[in-house]
Order: sequence, then C-alpha cells, then structure tokens
Amino acid sequence: MRNQTISWAFLFLILCLSCQSGENNKYIVGEWEKENWYVKQTQKPIAQTMHFQFDSLGEYSIDYGSEIEKGKYWINYGQLYTQEEGQNEKNVQIVRLDSNTLILEMNRSGQIEVLELKKRQIN
Repeated sequence: MRNQTISWAFLFLILCLSCQSGENNKYIVGEWEKENWYVKQTQKPIAQTMHFQFDSLGEYSIDYGSEIEKGKYWINYGQLYTQEEGQNEKNVQIVRLDSNTLILEMNRSGQIEVLELKKRQIN
C-alpha cells in the first residue's frame, strides 16, 4: 500500500511539472525585444542589440545585430535551454515569464547578468 501511495505521489508530481513547462512554453512563443540588460552586481548596462524569436515547434533565433543564432529550445525546471545548430546546449535561469515579460539570469564569463525582455505586440 505504501509503495502504491508513493507511486501516485510521484505520478502527480510529474504531471504538475509537465503542466508547468507547457504553460511556460505557451508564454514564450513569440518575438521578444531587449528592454534592459545589465550586470547584476554593479547594475552596469550592457549595450548590445538582442531580439529573440521562439516558435511553438521548439525552434528559436536570436538576432544580435551583427549575427543571428538559430537552434532548438526547451524549458525544464525553471531553466531555458538553447542549443545552437552544431553547438553544445546552454541554459539560463528564468526569473519571470508571463504573457508580456521574460526575465533571464545568466552567468557569462563569471559574472551574473540579467536580461529583461518585453514581448513584441502584433498590431
């Protein structure tokens, strides 16, 4: 009886986590523009162009102005994973994701950076 209870609890946990990822995937689909990007410790702004696009099939692109990165993405346990074509996967922490705002925290070259994005509204 105890093993059956543990099995049901585990199944419920997996179901809840998969629903959460599905909800996040729904919110992330679309075009995102950089609103703010800075070094967390010093609040020093990072002046670089960045435009994200995520589709419902798990494909993404990032336009840095001078180059475009493309590949696959997925969300798991509050982390956004990307894998550029022919490269290793990378992951960043999702601080906030809703229908209009995406805030990411990442470690780049030993310093924590915060990237705030706003969803581009289609008229």
